[in-house]
Amino acid sequence: MQIFSIGQTKNIALYTVKNGIFQCLLEGGQTSRPVLAANDYQNSLTATAHHFAIYFSYMSTENQLSIHNLSDRNDTYRIVEMEGRTIYHPFLLSWNDHLLVFYVVGNGTYEIVGFFVGENRHTRLPFIFPYIPSFPCHNLSGHVLVCIHTQPGMVYRFSEEAGWEKLQTDSDTKIPELTEQLRQKDQLIQSIQAQYEELRNTALQYRDEAKKWYEKATR
Repeated sequence: MQIFSIGQTKNIALYTVKNGIFQCLLEGGQTSRPVLAANDYQNSLTATAHHFAIYFSYMSTENQLSIHNLSDRNDTYRIVEMEGRTIYHPFLLSWNDHLLVFYVVGNGTYEIVGFFVGENRHTRLPFIFPYIPSFPCHNLSGHVLVCIHTQPGMVYRFSEEAGWEKLQTDSDTKIPELTEQLRQKDQLIQSIQAQYEELRNTALQYRDEAKKWYEKATR
């Protein structure tokens, strides 16, 4: 589930059920009726806020990487890799004035590609993997930071001016500082997720009670 604040007491939740992606409004302990945002979901839902809009991406049932503006159905992009290559692990990121989606692509050997949504250009991490890498991306201090989970200690930093730089964990003095910032971000995210999970559970209890009352009243 992805949750975004749109006011002091209002939040939008995105979640999946089978091949559907749904959105609903969470407000004051109550949950609105779900609205279908996409009906061709296969896996890998990710979302981010960008320029006062919420964008989400996912792998579709047609094996396409789909990117949508939640409030504008015409603002849609699709990425299809040719020549038998497959897309894995998309990750949507708002960075400076850009909306990027990073993903793994390949067949036997794999690379991490960053696509600038709406700008028709790419950037490619300068490393070829013999396996499908797992990674998160972070917008940190004006850079994109890519941390390779499947190879601990492998961290790349990207900027428009310098391009890609590999950070050396054994000698780069910035690594401890970056690691601490990421740790603090993760703690904040976990705290927010815990609060929203409590709110969601309360909303589900209200829904179940309302359903029981309705069934009893219509007998």
